[in-house]
Amino acid sequence: MFYQTGYRLIFGLDTLRQDYILGLIAIAALCLMLSPIVAYDNRCRIGYVFYTTKAGRKTYYRHNCIIAILLAIVVSLGVNIPYFVQILSAYGTDGITSGVNCISDMFALGELPIWGYLVILLTYRTVVLILFSLLLLWISSKCQSPTTAMVVTLALFCLPIVIYLAGADAAKYLCVPMSGNREVRGMAG
Repeated sequence: MFYQTGYRLIFGLDTLRQDYILGLIAIAALCLMLSPIVAYDNRCRIGYVFYTTKAGRKTYYRHNCIIAILLAIVVSLGVNIPYFVQILSAYGTDGITSGVNCISDMFALGELPIWGYLVILLTYRTVVLILFSLLLLWISSKCQSPTTAMVVTLALFCLPIVIYLAGADAAKYLCVPMSGNREVRGMAG
């Protein structure tokens, strides 16, 4: 037996609101950092210099992808780790080595330890943010203005989360699947 309130909060068993708040912070940060990158180069016509050779084009995209991936990893760790530490320090870590199935709502996940589920959750959120950051680069490459790129990405990806947080439950299906809790429990049954 251990106090489960902290784990219920981290796993979004009572409400996914905190998952989406963390997702909104991460997505907004990536939109503001990555959206203008290629759009600025398009506006200044810097891309034409890079595109003069095939190697230049590959290097340009490879460097932008590496920057996007690294930023996504940093943002994911910067948003999720402090949240996990805050909750676990407030509620304690008793039972962290126990199976996640000892929490009644998580029974379908089996004998996976709670710390293992936290690692899976962090990994899932990081992978989603990496894919999201690459999508942002693609959107940025289609825009000619950094301002347009930021407005488009913020409207496409942050607005549905804000609408969901304002109370429209149906908007969660338009959100980037950042929760992890909803998706993993959905796969488990």
